[in-house]
Amino acid sequence: NFLHYSGYWAEDDYIQGFSHLHAHGTGATDYGVLGVMPLDVFDASRTTQSGYESHFDKSTEVASPGYYAVTLDRGSIRTEITATAHGAHHRYTYPKETAEGHVVFDLDHHLNGGEVTYAEFTLEPLAQRITGTLHHNGGMSDGFGGYDVFFDIVTRAPWAKSRVFSGSAAPVEGTTASGDKVGFVLSFDLTSGMPIEMQVGISLVSLENASANRQTELP
Repeated sequence: NFLHYSGYWAEDDYIQGFSHLHAHGTGATDYGVLGVMPLDVFDASRTTQSGYESHFDKSTEVASPGYYAVTLDRGSIRTEITATAHGAHHRYTYPKETAEGHVVFDLDHHLNGGEVTYAEFTLEPLAQRITGTLHHNGGMSDGFGGYDVFFDIVTRAPWAKSRVFSGSAAPVEGTTASGDKVGFVLSFDLTSGMPIEMQVGISLVSLENASANRQTELP
């Protein structure tokens, strides 16, 4: 835990998901929630961290204030993320011959010692939008009852298929789920050669604030 208070350690050569809240300098492991990971193929084993993690070569890694990029060995997916104060823009570029790409959203993702006690979400295919919330208790935040995270996500292109999961149930086609160990997978047609892109807005206050943050910081 000492090496991963904020989730990232420079000597790691595996990525276990890209999360949207991080804390460093508190002397406690916390945050590291709202995990997202691009996939080359999808099956029921890819809904948990051990199923979607990927090795990567450190030579492909680029980091500067507000920007991170890396190539995942699994699928040769070039991942780029730009951060704002309350949001992020993701871009996943697949090899040219790839016909379909997938993105798993693991609302149960957290660092060691934490727990996501509840999550829910709604997919809006026509609007290419996802909204939801989760409650997390971490090594520091558990002392005051944890906190809620509200999120508002939009994708650049419509997804071709969505599968949802919760508890120990296998993923099924759907647009909403709630409870524990909740998440969803979006599948995209890549025959146009375009990357998968999405924008994420978050708030610790309300869904309305998450949406406003996304629109303001990622116009």
